[in-house]
Amino acid sequence: MKKYTNVIIILLVVMTLYTIMVVAVSKNENKNKDKDGQNDPTNPNNPNNPNNPNQGGSDSKDDNKSVSYIIMSPNTIISYSNGKWSEKKNYDYVNKQFDVYDETGKLGNYQLQKSNDKWHVKDASNNFIDYTGNFFAITGDYEYNNIDYLKEDLKESDEQNIRSYLDSKGITYDYNEISKTKIVIDINNDGIREDVYAITNAFTDSPDLFNKVFSVVFVKSISNSTPIYENIMEIEKSYQSCVPYISNIISVNKEKDIILGCTHFSDNGTEHIVYKILDNKYILQLKTSINSI
Repeated sequence: MKKYTNVIIILLVVMTLYTIMVVAVSKNENKNKDKDGQNDPTNPNNPNNPNNPNQGGSDSKDDNKSVSYIIMSPNTIISYSNGKWSEKKNYDYVNKQFDVYDETGKLGNYQLQKSNDKWHVKDASNNFIDYTGNFFAITGDYEYNNIDYLKEDLKESDEQNIRSYLDSKGITYDYNEISKTKIVIDINNDGIREDVYAITNAFTDSPDLFNKVFSVVFVKSISNSTPIYENIMEIEKSYQSCVPYISNIISVNKEKDIILGCTHFSDNGTEHIVYKILDNKYILQLKTSINSI
């Protein structure tokens, strides 16, 4: 009997020692996890944290459910979602209220309707609102702003800027035969206003005065000239080019963009090109198809 009692005592001692060892190891592991922050519910590496990148779902506004729409003359529709621009071809969202602008400024907040191959602006009483020239309409989930700029007549200093740019490209030209427009804006948010030029000799009636056909939008700052859009071809391809213009400068989701239009020959239509403005650079985001009414 004494023999069996000794065996039982030995087994109990062994089990007690094993339990003590397991508890000690477990505490040590938890201590290491706390040191790494893995037990911290706010740590993104914690697998139990819903914000862990390996977990499904997202509470962020910047997801595929958030979208903003822009409609521009004559028939371009684009959208912004999740940091990307894309072109749209359907009109199932035009029952939304849009902030509408034309060449005179902001008209107001209205609905848009497309009929007889033309966009119409309508108020709450279903009355049509007239607009001047090209129109621009924006709506959506993201914070946005249509940024004002000045249109100015060209002066002698502007002629020097344009001549200098064309000379740097090795283009021969007659300055009086060039189509040219200018806006003034602090485009790079550096506190200094820059001149932005849109110039072209597309569709010229005097091709013998040029060695190239060009369509260019460039920014003239104090120190240099930077192209935003530049298309230079052989003069024989004049009617394959387009006439560029500055459509709008906007901020969507705190990202600043410039939208250019480029009108093709006759009734071929207009394409729009979106560039992100970032660190004095102009990064192509979207080039639409050529849209016509």
